Amino acid sequence: MELKSEQVAALTDEEFKRRPYSWVLIPQSEGGYTGTILEFPGCITEGETIAETMDNLLNAAMSWMDACAQIGRPIPSPLVKTFKVNHDS
Repeated sequence: MELKSEQVAALTDEEFKRRPYSWVLIPQSEGGYTGTILEFPGCITEGETIAETMDNLLNAAMSWMDACAQIGRPIPSPLVKTFKVNHDS
């Protein structure tokens, strides 16, 4: 379910962290990490540690959602897929 602008305005950091978005951290060869949220195109940040990268990514994501809300663009739903595995075959 996409978020609408009024829902974004009321969303706290903690509520956002509970949504199952795809956070990706990539270690960099020169040190530090690059972070992105797959559902948010262009939402990319960096940090020296995992914790710093996660904090920076949270701030970037909240800003990304605010910008989308300001222009009336819906926030994508998390990329959650459910698979049923048949172990009987």
